[in-house]
Amino acid sequence: MAGLVCGVTATLVSASTYEGGLNNFLKNTVQNYAILAGTCSSFGASLLCCVLVSLLTHKITSEEDANLEWQKMYDIENPLNPWELNYREDLRGLEYEGKPTFEQMAATFRRAKITAYVGGAVCIFLFAVVIPGAMAMFPKMDLAQFSFWIWGTQVFAVVMAVIVIVAPMVEEIRKIMKEYRKSAHTVNGGYGQMSLITADRNADVVDGRTPVTNV
Repeated sequence: MAGLVCGVTATLVSASTYEGGLNNFLKNTVQNYAILAGTCSSFGASLLCCVLVSLLTHKITSEEDANLEWQKMYDIENPLNPWELNYREDLRGLEYEGKPTFEQMAATFRRAKITAYVGGAVCIFLFAVVIPGAMAMFPKMDLAQFSFWIWGTQVFAVVMAVIVIVAPMVEEIRKIMKEYRKSAHTVNGGYGQMSLITADRNADVVDGRTPVTNV
């Protein structure tokens, strides 16, 4: 809500500086600098409010409090697909009672956290600064510039759509194949062990000895 209010306010204030002000609403609110001001204000206010509210309202004063808050996250669970089962391989080697602590999770997924932070910052900078700034450099586009801009946006949209559609499917197929190979290896290992036991028993029978089995 804070980002929405600040973005709309910045857009209207910036639009009011153009000729005709808000009386020429449809034209002035889509000016380059009006869009740039609204975009930067909405993203910036949302980020700032989120950080400030989190810092001013939390009651975490010790590591025990932090772990207690972290344990609340475990209540968000899908019983059909438990998260602990999904991340069991990543947590291999850690010693914990029932659920890992915040420090263990932070150390295990430190690289993923850094990637998320960097990726989020890059996306905000790209969509809030670079693209609106590039649009502001061309107050009036000729046909070639406009065609290049439309072509670029269409290519970007198609590439993002392909990633959104294909990436989850590829990831699921990879997981299925991984589980299939693991199951096949387990089954083949079991058959191999059974074959060895059968061969030993046959050898005992040939030698005239009575096979000994553990019940």
